Amino acid sequence: MRHAEGQREAQDFPPILYYFILIIIGAVEWMINYSSFLEFFSVPAMAVGFTFAVALAVACASHWHGTRLKGKGYYFGDQNDLGEKKKEILAVIVATIALIMAISYVGWIRYSWAIDLVSQLGIDTGISIEKDSNLPSINVGQKVIVSLIANLLVWFIGAALAYAVHDKNPAFTEKLREYKTINKRYLALRTIIDMEIHRLRALLEKDIEELKNTAQAKAQEARPLAEMLVTIKERVDKINAEADRLAKRLIRSYCTALGDIAAVENPTVKFNQRGNIIDLESFRHIDINYSLYATLEE
Repeated sequence: MRHAEGQREAQDFPPILYYFILIIIGAVEWMINYSSFLEFFSVPAMAVGFTFAVALAVACASHWHGTRLKGKGYYFGDQNDLGEKKKEILAVIVATIALIMAISYVGWIRYSWAIDLVSQLGIDTGISIEKDSNLPSINVGQKVIVSLIANLLVWFIGAALAYAVHDKNPAFTEKLREYKTINKRYLALRTIIDMEIHRLRALLEKDIEELKNTAQAKAQEARPLAEMLVTIKERVDKINAEADRLAKRLIRSYCTALGDIAAVENPTVKFNQRGNIIDLESFRHIDINYSLYATLEE
């Protein structure tokens, strides 16, 4: 979705902080209006009720106007069906009517209270609220209208705040919050898995270290046996070599004796060595390839 939004970052103002600021805006509206309601009704409970209703209307209207103005393309765009757009338009109209009614009611309360106050003061001071009178006059309506600027300023600040902290595409912000929630869960699970992997790795390293120590101990124990086997092998090889040399000498002596016996009877005797005819002297120096150890193994 970030690609569709031109790689921009979504605005994700903390909802808790935003609602806290809305409460502050409502509280400011409360402080502006409470004294007027209290002077008019003279009953604290009624003053509190009407003040709360006006503050709620101003806070809700500022939120609705700011968010819908910022996200006008999302709420009122052609991608929405007619029914959804009508609902949004109706909601804005309701919020606007609630704001107008709240401001108008506050103005009427102040005007009525101011008229009563000026009337009472006029009796003692000679001040009149009628312009045609020769007495000094006070324009109560003008004073009340000017006093309502504070209420409109509170609404404007709330609407500007809502416009500033919300994204023009609320769905983008929702996706970002879903991602943050999922990523938070992923990181928590990953932490648990990483801890388990670390534990298993430590356990495996401990087992490997124990096996290494055991192998080294066995190697130390087996070293004398290995050295003994090497000594035995060397001695066996030496014995085999001596036996082979002795066997070759005996065989050569036997062959020489046979050749001499044959030469006594026939001085020109010849010998056949694998198809080659050799004389007695060559027969005496024939290479004898014989291994007693190999013969025993066979």
